[in-house]
Amino acid sequence: MSLLGFYILYAKQREWWIHWVNLCSIFFYGYWSLNHLTIFISSIGFNYLISKKVVHKNKLFLILGVVANLLLLGYFKYTNFMIDVANDNLNADWINLDVVLPIGISFFTFQQIAFLVDTYQKKAPAISFSRYFFFVSFFPQLIAGPIVHHSEIFEQFGKCKKHTQNFAIGFSIFSMGLFKKVFIADTLALTATPVFDYAAIGGSPTFAEAWIGVLAYTFQIYFDFSAYSEMAIGLARLFGLRLPQNFASPYKARSITEFWHRWHITLSRFLRDYLYIPLGGNRKGYIKQKTNVFITMFLGGIWHGAGWTFMIWGALHGLFLIINHALSDIKTPKLPTLISWPLTFFLIVIAWVPFRAESLDATLAMWQSMFLLNGFEITGTLPNIISGRVISLLMICVIICVTLPNVSEIFRAYNGTLPNKGYTITRFKARWIRWRPNLIWCGIIMLIFWLCALKLNDPSEFLYFQF
Repeated sequence: MSLLGFYILYAKQREWWIHWVNLCSIFFYGYWSLNHLTIFISSIGFNYLISKKVVHKNKLFLILGVVANLLLLGYFKYTNFMIDVANDNLNADWINLDVVLPIGISFFTFQQIAFLVDTYQKKAPAISFSRYFFFVSFFPQLIAGPIVHHSEIFEQFGKCKKHTQNFAIGFSIFSMGLFKKVFIADTLALTATPVFDYAAIGGSPTFAEAWIGVLAYTFQIYFDFSAYSEMAIGLARLFGLRLPQNFASPYKARSITEFWHRWHITLSRFLRDYLYIPLGGNRKGYIKQKTNVFITMFLGGIWHGAGWTFMIWGALHGLFLIINHALSDIKTPKLPTLISWPLTFFLIVIAWVPFRAESLDATLAMWQSMFLLNGFEITGTLPNIISGRVISLLMICVIICVTLPNVSEIFRAYNGTLPNKGYTITRFKARWIRWRPNLIWCGIIMLIFWLCALKLNDPSEFLYFQF
């Protein structure tokens, strides 16, 4: 219905289609929670009014806008955590408020902060409220990103002409992302979740169970989040808009630095432009640069969730990046791929443990088992974790992540995604895997979508909805 209305109104060559999509976005968000819809619309209205003051280089209003956004995010995301910390460590007896996190709050908050800063720096254009509302609320990417920069959206208004081609490309990308989610990520969850749940209740998985569980989660979060991004990119393309690439085969990385150039690219870009560089970047000396790297990654960890485990995850990646940069600075010999790739992947896997674990105790339980501190055992109390099916699935995931092209490469000839600075979309050598608007690809996509439709009623974990 939303797409049909868009195509009908777009033919009028006016902004009617923008109002229509805005209404669809309001319905989409309000369907989940009317109370949070009020917060969402109020946030957009407040930031738009502040931007009208900030455009006159009024720094006081810029500070007010940024602080208000961070306070809103902080209240919903960290109130419960801070109350728990106070009760556990300060002998307090505060009642837990059970604050429910509005979905997508981190994404739309970051986008609006970036817009305010760019408006103050004269990098953002003056726009109508309807266009600003569209930029923040566009429902395909509202819940789980990518984090879109205003320039990427505004410059595309009025340029949607090739509706048939956009529909074919968008539906194909969406279907591929949906397949990743319902067939790969959700299947991996059946292995990862029991292991981490067992650790959360005080259990000690065996060496084999711990490694299989964390590897399953390593690929689950990859396919889960890349699927969200691709579904958002595909849906946006149905409306004639290209969203930025958010994943560039991150498990092909041969260093932690390269990993962050490939993983959640739009978040890395935001952290670089609106946190790392304002902190001083690499302009204030060697020690200050490394400190800025650590602070940026630590705060990036906190952005992902309220808890000590997310802080550990951010701190680990901050430490990994500092070591990576230090080795580059002293010009150590470049390691061959056969060493650098498994070492990088190993560090990524180790860091995923606190990201997924529900507590510090669960994190330690997993690490102890993984590093043989609980002895070497294969089988334990968890059924169906160690099986030929699970091991085969993990091997298939390795092959997909390391050898096959990403969606930007598959759709390179048709500009499936917006390009990102610092990453060149390569031409994949195997022609058969490059998407083409022909009957063969049409049959493949229709089969994929049909298979996914059959599984939509199955239980599913939505990992990034908590962020």
